[in-house]
Amino acid sequence: MATKYPTPNFIIDKDYQTWLDRKAMAHRKRDGNQFTKEQYKQAIHKAVVLSEGCDFYTGEMLEWGLLGTFGNEENGIKNYKKEPKLPTVDHLNGRSNIDLLFVVTGWAVNDAKNDLSYEEFLILCEKVLNQKGKCISDLKKLQK
Repeated sequence: MATKYPTPNFIIDKDYQTWLDRKAMAHRKRDGNQFTKEQYKQAIHKAVVLSEGCDFYTGEMLEWGLLGTFGNEENGIKNYKKEPKLPTVDHLNGRSNIDLLFVVTGWAVNDAKNDLSYEEFLILCEKVLNQKGKCISDLKKLQK
């Protein structure tokens, strides 16, 4: 039987339907139930398919084999940091502008972006990159 949200070919041997359902429910709850679970599933699935398995922000291939392996109940909420390429979804515009625009990213990038909008995140990244030379220089001085 065909499913409404077919598992993308880069996700092998994982229960994508369960993951998609859980992500939709979690984001719906977090956002105050503004949209239906079905609307969340549709938006998240669209982001997953569009990603072609890669992190939206870095372009790196994510580790889809980790899907569904880090539940808060079993492993503790901080264990995802041990797997920075664990796929997750992110509101493109942060929490301040709730809409149904999602992208796929790894936990490490999602953690760094936090609740920033895409534009705010780019500004932060630019500041970090602009400071790179001074940081390297200062680190060398600190290590002496």
